[in-house]
Amino acid sequence: MLIVRNYLLIGLVFHGIAIVGCASNQAASELQSYLATKEKFISSLEAGSRISSAESNYRLVAIPPLIEPYRPGTPLRKGSAEPLTDACLVPLDRLPEAVELPEPPGFTYGSGFQLKFGLPEILSVASKEVADLRATIVSRSSATLKFSDLRQLNARTDSLKIAALNDRCMSAIAGTDILMIRGLVYATEVISNRHTFGTDTKIILVGQDTLSVRYDSSGGYEIKENKPKPKFWIVSEWRIDIPGLQQSTSPRTRRDVISSYLQENIAALPVSERIPTKEAVGEYIYKLAPAIPTGLKVTP
Repeated sequence: MLIVRNYLLIGLVFHGIAIVGCASNQAASELQSYLATKEKFISSLEAGSRISSAESNYRLVAIPPLIEPYRPGTPLRKGSAEPLTDACLVPLDRLPEAVELPEPPGFTYGSGFQLKFGLPEILSVASKEVADLRATIVSRSSATLKFSDLRQLNARTDSLKIAALNDRCMSAIAGTDILMIRGLVYATEVISNRHTFGTDTKIILVGQDTLSVRYDSSGGYEIKENKPKPKFWIVSEWRIDIPGLQQSTSPRTRRDVISSYLQENIAALPVSERIPTKEAVGEYIYKLAPAIPTGLKVTP
């Protein structure tokens, strides 16, 4: 399986986004899954930025549980459990600096979510490492989610095209509908069930110091990541059709046709790029992790 290990190390200048609301005051019937709550956050974020606007060809999607945050230039194919190739990746030195994302306007939906659909990763880690929290997390039916320190890294289209101009990349993606990962949105995630804490509050670090856990004797807790991580992909649909290349073309002839085309058309790549529908995103993204419990999958 193609696993991209070199996560992007970017100097982040932080700006917060808070999702307000108290899950304990919401009826259980009004709450949804953790991923559905993230999807609503995405809709608000897209509405308040140029992502998924009339001027763009791309949209945001939540990176599924159990999946690595693949880098810009990663092509995904419908029904595939892994990226097609790592030969299209944009070199790190050609990626732009991450930029601050503004707070979404009119962000009013409740951030409460049900825990019965499954524990988010940071809650799972905290519950395993902090004995005092295990019973509390399991017994409580809901929690609240918020993000802060949002930054966007979105590769330029010309950088993506230049990175794709090689035999290995073209052999993998030419003549195929793909979902191209253009960029990443980083954020610090916070999950809690309390806005205030008692005087006996304890604060500890867990998960190899990646998480800060705050809790008190009454059952209140807050688990916060200590640095931003990739939370969302910026994606678009791509198709590259090369003259003379057919589905029935043999692998050897395919390589020859692609190599000849690249030599003669090195300055141009006939990319058809469009914004994927939510239904199309579902066909690509949620085929990536068939082991994800049903309750953690989002139906577009």
